[in-house]
Amino acid sequence: MASKQKEAMSATLKFGDEILLACSDAGGFLHGEAIISKHCYIDRVKAEYDPSKTVHNIQHCVFKVTPRYQYSAFKACEKHLRFTGLTNVDIDNWKVKLDPEEEEHAALIESFEALEDEAAINELDCARQSGLDVLYGSVIQLKHSKSNLFLTQVRNRAYLNRLAMEVCLNAGKKGSWWRIKSADGIKVDGEQVILGDRVYLESVRFYDSSVSVYTEEALQTKDHGSSTLHPSCECRLEVNATAYPSNFQVRPYRTFQTTLAEDEEEVENEEATAQVSGLDVVCFYRRRDGSYLGVNAATNRVEWCYRKKGAEGSSDFTIPSSLWRIQPKTTDFCGKEISLSGQLVLVQHVLTGQYLTCEKKFVSLTVKYASPKALWTVRPWQRASGDDELADGDVVWLQNVHENRDTVSWLSLQKKSVMKGKGGEPNAVCTQQGESPGDEDVLEVKSITREKSETVEKLMLCNSIFKTCLLSLQRATRELNERQFQLQMRQQRQQEEAAEGQGEEAAEGQVEE
Repeated sequence: MASKQKEAMSATLKFGDEILLACSDAGGFLHGEAIISKHCYIDRVKAEYDPSKTVHNIQHCVFKVTPRYQYSAFKACEKHLRFTGLTNVDIDNWKVKLDPEEEEHAALIESFEALEDEAAINELDCARQSGLDVLYGSVIQLKHSKSNLFLTQVRNRAYLNRLAMEVCLNAGKKGSWWRIKSADGIKVDGEQVILGDRVYLESVRFYDSSVSVYTEEALQTKDHGSSTLHPSCECRLEVNATAYPSNFQVRPYRTFQTTLAEDEEEVENEEATAQVSGLDVVCFYRRRDGSYLGVNAATNRVEWCYRKKGAEGSSDFTIPSSLWRIQPKTTDFCGKEISLSGQLVLVQHVLTGQYLTCEKKFVSLTVKYASPKALWTVRPWQRASGDDELADGDVVWLQNVHENRDTVSWLSLQKKSVMKGKGGEPNAVCTQQGESPGDEDVLEVKSITREKSETVEKLMLCNSIFKTCLLSLQRATRELNERQFQLQMRQQRQQEEAAEGQGEEAAEGQVEE
């Protein structure tokens, strides 16, 4: 296994590959957030940094390497919009704001037709160059796989470092062009980029500007009570563009062949069994008693939750408390299919962001994803397809790696649990040991669509931001009350001192008389 991984890391970077950019100086991976702020940042981990090991929310760190897109028609559209008094915000609904009889209406129609043609040409050129080697000195674009937006440098100043320019995610423009350069200075332009190389990204649009990480001040820290920062992270650092570039190590996530194969399968046969890849969202359904693996929102306990009375079909699996993400232990090629031959994985609860762990045969949630107790393997019981990879509809059992040093240990139902429908606490989740699990402990894997899982993640992020705002408001209110109290005490002391001064003056006057 180690030799295969070493051989894979010696492969060349190609257009169409999905990669992770690890910054050793900042101690984390380049993140992209496209739901609210669209800013780019790095979450510095507390523990000793190892780019080969997975990090929390690694699904937000994936970028696809694409060739340079053309934006001539896009620039012409922006010019026409400014001429008509509209902005880029109105680029999707401009027809509603313009009268069809106006001259600008016809000009905008031509501009948008040219924009559609340009977008189609860009996609064809991207598909044509997929699989070609990326060379040092060549111009690339980095497409955020989660949001389909590009890593872009804009003219705005950065939030923290006011001497730097902002780097964010947007639909793409000339600020999205980056020239890839060797950070070690060993390789020259024209040589192949190897997976694992240290590189830096130089802007093509802006002179003497490269992607940089601002480490002198943090965007968020745990000391300030930020609920959007994972407990395993020390702080959140700003990514901007300066004349002093930061070095990034290219770590592979998924090759272009895997992406092309998935697209071809969807086109040829839409009813084919879907393979479950790394970081995909699934549900674990217990067919024996009609329950599913979930988390109680009130107690944050892992439980076997039963279907609601009368619930039929798979729609019941899409509730947020039953969504789990299968996350490989290592970062390299973690976007490939999940192997059923003992691959080590983490099982992350999507709604809470915590990880499934086993402590003294009882299953719970933890934020310590690097703990050996949080490692699991997916073992086959009945396969929906003949492949050795996990697929939608497979019947499996979850084996805990930490507990099975001498015997086999798997996810099960606690024997001393209440009967279904009799009231009391829900059934607890534990692990059982033996030769192999019985029929009552096997789980059916139900794959969840990306749209539904993204909706849950957006709700989770909004909830975290709302909690952060509440904490900030409470902290500001507490500080205001403390200042008012100090002001009142100061005024009281001044009044007492003034009264004492008046008393002394009156006493001195009496003595003189």
